[in-house]
Amino acid sequence: MKKTYLKIEAPKSAVATSKDGLIKNFLKKIIVIVLKMIVPKANPDFDEKIDEVNFWLIEFEEISGIPKREIGLDEFENPILKMPYKSNYGYWTDNNLLLKDFKSTFKFTEISEKTFSDNWESFDII
Repeated sequence: MKKTYLKIEAPKSAVATSKDGLIKNFLKKIIVIVLKMIVPKANPDFDEKIDEVNFWLIEFEEISGIPKREIGLDEFENPILKMPYKSNYGYWTDNNLLLKDFKSTFKFTEISEKTFSDNWESFDII
């Protein structure tokens, strides 16, 4: 099965600049805490590291366009997470975006299978 590999710059989460007031912000934080206790984490080992990712390497099935594997790279382009891996579903592999959506939404570079594989394997060494 033919695959396509992309490198994209990680979108950064928006910093909350809400002027809702102390009570509303407090209630929002409580709701988030309760939801985190009820809803299982999709990426229990890596949720805290996702914001540290500067680049994503993503493997796609070419025909379906579905993302299959992903690697998060830090600012020095070292792998800091890979998914799916153990009990982690994935950041991009656990959504509805397809290859065409990535190409139309993000600035990307096509990379080789070797580049992807080398980074995938080097994560286990770290």
